[in-house]
Amino acid sequence: MRREGYELLVSQPQVIFKPGENGERLEPYEEAVIDVDEAYSGAVIEELGRRGGRMQDMSPAGDGRQRLEYVLPARALIGYRSQFMTDTRGTGILNHNFSHYGPMPVSSSRAPTAC
Repeated sequence: MRREGYELLVSQPQVIFKPGENGERLEPYEEAVIDVDEAYSGAVIEELGRRGGRMQDMSPAGDGRQRLEYVLPARALIGYRSQFMTDTRGTGILNHNFSHYGPMPVSSSRAPTAC
């Protein structure tokens, strides 16, 4: 896209990794808080588990809803929002914030191609 002397290029989002103290590759982790109807919580739990998320807490949020709290790699959330909205029929609420940098799992099926 070119406009008034500025050039802009848009590409797919990429996760920014950083090297650890021992030379290992660290990736960003996020804390996700999800409010979802009980009927759809199974689909959300299954998908986040497949993406490498670790459930920290599961509690009732009142009126037939569940609150799920996860810690998962930031790369697992790329492209998940549209799948989440489909799985919850548009009724789910997904909030996530950066938590920390942690080691990248050795047996990662969603390993990135570039650092």
